[in-house]
Parts: sequence; C-alpha cells; structure tokens
Amino acid sequence: MKILFLNSAREWGGNEKWTIEAACGLAQRGHEVFLGCRSRVFEEKSWCEKLRYVKISFSNNLDLFTLLKIRSFIRKNGIEILVPTKQREYFLGGLAAAGIPSVKVAARLGIERPIRNFRNKTAFCSLFDSVIVNSQKIIGTLGQTPSFDTSKCALVYNGVKIPELSVRIREEYRSLLGITGENRLIIGIGRLSPQKGFDLALKAFADLHKKFPVARLALIGTGSSEQEYRALAGVMGIKDHVIFTGHRDDVSGFIQAADLFWLTSRNEGMANVMLEAMAHKKAVVAFNVSGVDELVKDGENGFVVEPEDLTSLVDRSETLLLNDHLRELTESNALETVKNNFSREKMLCSLESLFERLLKQV
Repeated sequence: MKILFLNSAREWGGNEKWTIEAACGLAQRGHEVFLGCRSRVFEEKSWCEKLRYVKISFSNNLDLFTLLKIRSFIRKNGIEILVPTKQREYFLGGLAAAGIPSVKVAARLGIERPIRNFRNKTAFCSLFDSVIVNSQKIIGTLGQTPSFDTSKCALVYNGVKIPELSVRIREEYRSLLGITGENRLIIGIGRLSPQKGFDLALKAFADLHKKFPVARLALIGTGSSEQEYRALAGVMGIKDHVIFTGHRDDVSGFIQAADLFWLTSRNEGMANVMLEAMAHKKAVVAFNVSGVDELVKDGENGFVVEPEDLTSLVDRSETLLLNDHLRELTESNALETVKNNFSREKMLCSLESLFERLLKQV
C-alpha cells in the first residue's frame, strides 16, 4: 500500500510518537510510506530508514498552498491511504483528497474530544472514510454530534515495544535522580500543561509525603506550566522532594528507575506513557479518563481512581508502596497485559487490516 501520514506538530508529544511508530512500522512491513510534516523532529526521532519525508508548510488551518501540495502529492505518487493526525490537517487533508476515488482518508483522533467548529464537522462527517480512535469512550463522544456516523470509527489500540529491562540502568538513573535505597520513586511523564494534571499530582504527593516521607516524585517533561508547578511545589513544602527533569529523550531509563507511575491527566485517549510504563513492568495508579479502564483493570494490573480524587490516588499509592508482594504482582500483570493486547505488532496488524478493508470499498 502507498500511505501518506500528515502531522503538523512542531513539538514532540504522544500523538507524534504514535505517528512515527505507525509510519515506521508500516514502512518496515513493506508498504511505501510517506510522512508529510513541517518539523525535523520526526526525522530526529525516526528509527526506520525506509520512511520518506515530505516538507509541508501547514501555515494555517486554511492554507491553500498546503492543500494544493497535498493534492498534487497524492496524485503524483498514487497515494491510496491518507492519515491526517491533528486538527490542522483534518480539513486540509480531507479536502485535498476529496474527489480522488483512488484514495481513502483514515483520520486519527487520539484524545476524547467532541467535534467542534465548521471545519472539523465537515471533515469528520463528509470528508473522512474512517476515523482511527484508541478508546471506546472517544467513539461515544464523537457520537454526540448528530450528523456523525460512528460506524466510521475504527478502534485501534495504541501499541508499544516491550523493552529489555536492566538492573544496571535502573540503578544508574536512580543515582542520577538522587534516589537512595530507602526512597520510593513515583513518576509522571508528559507536557507540563493543565491537560496532564501535574498540579493535581503535586497536591496528591504533598499528602502522600506526609504519610510516607521516603517517597519522591519526578516529573519528566517540559511545558508552559513548568514555572507554575515549581512554585506550587515550593508553596506546598515539597520542593526538595520533587524532581523536574525537563525534556528527556531517555525516558526508558527514568521509567526503569521508578517504583510507581501516576497518570493524573484531565483528558486523554489511550495514554502512550501509561502503556510504556506497564511495558516496563511498572504498577500504575491512574485517573479514570477516556480509555484508562480499557487498559487498567482495577486491582489486577494497576489501580483506577476517579478523576481528581486525590484521596484515593494517595491511598492506592501508599498501599502499593508499602506492600511489595502486591506491587510485584501488579507489575507482572501489567507487563502481561501489554504483551497480550497492546504490542506494537498488534497495532500495526490492526492498521493494515483497516486500510485493506477501506481499499476494498467502492
């Protein structure tokens, strides 16, 4: 198949990680895959030489030059599947493919978000042949738009690679963070922005630290709210026990160093970072947002608490940190869950099957 992914991002995030994993994976499986983007971040993160890049400006949501370039590229290269992955390219990509019978548009939506504004309603309801989602709850939210046909939705869960774990790497990164043998390390990963809820993580950690003084919290990432969160840690009296690492490309090492992973987001799809934590054999405690309960079975492979319920987040975390047997059992179950249901290979097979079905449609 000839596949063109579109992603207009300038910065790296979960959606961009999914885009590069899907594009590289399909290229390695023998498909001719292109990625239309405006940032070199994808080339810097790529692990596949077979993926080919196309520079596209994506200047604005109604960029006529970009629209014409995408349309010309589709025709010239015989693109069969077009995959827009962000709001900016939904309308531009869908309109560029309109009227070309040989191409099918399978947009990707990886966050629980209602369809807003005229452009997106036009794209989702009239220009897309399929919408790739990573949780059942996203389908329900999309269905709130009366003119949208939810039968277009294709549920394709995120998939991650199972890493090789190393005691040496764990100790190296614990030392880097200043974590001693008696400390228990909790981590959160993502943009330091309101959506990811790290203000809630800091408030919960302040309560947990009173009960469990050897606990430490590391926040891996950067973003617009970083200074606000640093100030909040100071106000709450925990600044000496919270580590802000900034942006890191060596996330795997930090996950291996951890004893517990927190997902405190206010909104998600199927959080890649949580999947990665479970693939690293880590116990997770997560707010029940979007697809969390489709991945985490409460009390089995992790713990799920209601959004912004800081008391339950602290209680479940304290239980796991104090009970080594429970934590180790939860970690093993988490790893098995990812191996059986959320591997990268399973995700790629699902995408291939979807694209093949679309191409058979008249």
